Amino acid sequence: MLKYIPFISDKMWLENIQVNYLYTKQLGHYWEAGYCLSQIYAVGGIGIYAGFNGTQYQSAGVRFVFGF
Repeated sequence: MLKYIPFISDKMWLENIQVNYLYTKQLGHYWEAGYCLSQIYAVGGIGIYAGFNGTQYQSAGVRFVFGF
């Protein structure tokens, strides 16, 4: 999606669509879905995610990941 933007298209970054799921007795069924760019200059990544508790929207956020 973002790889079609001219200044991003020539980068070696990876695009990812992710879905994560967690079940706990306190939260019940929690899941999140998001879109991220990873391996940005071999340092990390950035993504936008939305969280849901069951089928109800709960929150949205930005995730930054830095590798060591």
